[in-house]
Amino acid sequence: MTQVVLSGPGSAPIRATAENWADLIVEFLLEQRFDTVNLVPERQTTDQLARFGGEVIPRVRDVLAARRGHSATIAGTSAGGAACR
Repeated sequence: MTQVVLSGPGSAPIRATAENWADLIVEFLLEQRFDTVNLVPERQTTDQLARFGGEVIPRVRDVLAARRGHSATIAGTSAGGAACR
């Protein structure tokens, strides 16, 4: 797995590429056994939400499907955790 930043400095948001965000979420789901992912954007813009839904989540699903060998879904994905850039 690609090493990714797990937290921003202090209370700063995490800023990462869509690919890094997907890798981080996959780690949370598989390694840390999270069952829900929340997005709390740094700024509530339609661009951040569109990128998260259009780039991050599909990549997470693809990686999970490849690792599990079957279709994967993410339950409970909602808008609460950090900024996606």
